[in-house]
Amino acid sequence: GNLGRRPQEFAALAEGDTVSVQELAMKGGHYFATAQMLRGGFPLIVARRTDARDQVLSQMRGIAYATLIMIAVIGEIIGKLASNWIERKIARVNALASRVAEGDLTARIPDPAPPDEFGLLQVNFHAMLDRIRHEDNKGSVRRDIFLKYFV
Repeated sequence: GNLGRRPQEFAALAEGDTVSVQELAMKGGHYFATAQMLRGGFPLIVARRTDARDQVLSQMRGIAYATLIMIAVIGEIIGKLASNWIERKIARVNALASRVAEGDLTARIPDPAPPDEFGLLQVNFHAMLDRIRHEDNKGSVRRDIFLKYFV
C-alpha cells in the first residue's frame, strides 16, 4: 500500500540513493524495508512485515527455555543418582574401617571388587588388613616365645 508520509529513516534520500534493509515501526506493525530514490524525486520503498519472523523467534525462544529446563532437570537427576552411587560405595568402605577400628582384622567387604577406583580401594584395603594380620601374628608368636622362655 501507499504511505501517507515517508518514514524518517528514508527522509534524506537524494536521487539515485539506496538505503539498505532497516527495521521500521509504522502503521501499527514492524517491517523490514529498503528504499531507493527514483528519477523525478519519487521514493520507492519496499517493505515486508516481520510478524511471521517475530512469531517464529518467539516459538524458538519458548523451545530454548523448555530445553534449558529439561537439561537442568535431567542434570539434577543424573547428579543425584551419581551422588547416591558414590555415597553407597564410600559407606561400604567406612563400615569396613569401623569394624577394623573395633579390632576385627578379619573384616572384609563381601562383594567382589568392581573394576573402578572404589574396587581398587577395596583390594588395597583388604591387602593392608592381610599385611597387618600377618605382622600381628608374627608379633604374637614372638611374644609367646618371649613369655615362654624369659618370664
